[in-house]
Amino acid sequence: MRFLASDLDGTLFRDNKISEKDLRALRRLKELGNKVIVSTGRSFKGVNDILREYPFEYDYLVMCNGALIADSNNKIIHEKVIPNKIQNKIIESFYNWDDSLIYYDDGSATYMIQNDNVDTSKVDADFFNHFSDRVNLDMALSNTADSQIMSIFNVSQSISMSELVKEKLLVDYSEYIEVFRNQFFVDIVPKNCSKGIAIEMILENENMTTDNLYTVGDSLNDVSMFKITNNSYTFNNVEEIVKHHANNFVDYVYEVIGDMLE
Repeated sequence: MRFLASDLDGTLFRDNKISEKDLRALRRLKELGNKVIVSTGRSFKGVNDILREYPFEYDYLVMCNGALIADSNNKIIHEKVIPNKIQNKIIESFYNWDDSLIYYDDGSATYMIQNDNVDTSKVDADFFNHFSDRVNLDMALSNTADSQIMSIFNVSQSISMSELVKEKLLVDYSEYIEVFRNQFFVDIVPKNCSKGIAIEMILENENMTTDNLYTVGDSLNDVSMFKITNNSYTFNNVEEIVKHHANNFVDYVYEVIGDMLE
């Protein structure tokens, strides 16, 4: 038995779809008795939005960059949270940071914090459809729930600015959180959470080693998956810094599955 752990956005889900070639390959992989782990920064709602339109069989969902794990029946088997007190401090610190927007997910919904000082005219309108609701700053700070994931999105899509946000978060809050840059998003998750840690937990539960694990992703939040197996894949067109951490380069997920089935 072999395991495929695949990122979702930018990996399986590209150009607002999952290609038919990738879907066929995933079905073939499952037919031959292998297992599929979807490993993403998205929450339950975000994953379901995609799989409702492009369904395929999976065995595990690693969500919120490892803060949340569910089985094939969507039963939660592991969960960690960012304490509300820390969440609010981060919101207060970064609400007026350049041209950035903040969103957070408390397990029941994903909220975007509105900021009228940020020009969103160049942001694709579909981007905002990912959020359950938009809230103002006071509403966000009055929320008492903990979060599974937060993210700070740089509207101007500046990698350098996103790196600065990441560095400041690590300086100020590393005792409580892990931080991953995912393109122009700076994802914030509970301490000791990552995709790699979550996948190792799944494999331990399955009494499997990483020898038969294949991982594929396109961004820095996938590096923790790359580090736990020699069978790590990324794409030819990703940032060079991401390529540095992977052992194999392809253009599509179905090519990874082809290697698995050889």
